[in-house]
Amino acid sequence: FEVGLGCIPFFLPNELILPQFLGRVQSIAMTMNWLANFLIGMGFPYLDRSLQAYSFVPFAVALLITFLYTILFFPETRK
Repeated sequence: FEVGLGCIPFFLPNELILPQFLGRVQSIAMTMNWLANFLIGMGFPYLDRSLQAYSFVPFAVALLITFLYTILFFPETRK
């Protein structure tokens, strides 16, 4: 169960952030990734109990929003 970009925060900053800020940005990205995974793991049983067969709909919606955001706002890094 995952919301968002999955493992991408581990390598995306290398493409988008200046080297002098890279360590700090990667630390924040990895911390947020682990925190989100923890919260999803702790909250999924409640979500599953309340939404039953539709418990993955919030994840599908979040994935769709992330996909649209990536397509519309992320810069192309190929040179």
